[in-house]
Amino acid sequence: MKLPQRGKFRQDFEGGYIDYSPGDAVGQIHPGNRTPAVTATPASVLPRARLRLAAGGFNAGSTLRISISGQADFLVKTDNGGL
Repeated sequence: MKLPQRGKFRQDFEGGYIDYSPGDAVGQIHPGNRTPAVTATPASVLPRARLRLAAGGFNAGSTLRISISGQADFLVKTDNGGL
């Protein structure tokens, strides 16, 4: 938690921050900007090897289309903006 600034306390989170003044019943939520990203590990994959695919930074409820060469595309709906 950051020290008070202009009489308000601020708590930073990965997805933005919340600020409040002493005596407030509810804090004010300030969502941060999201930056969509997709990563694959390992970067090079041999036939029949496993791949870890991670996606994040999308808006909650987004639908992502996943494409794999030689296979049918499939859709994934994100609950919280990531897989």
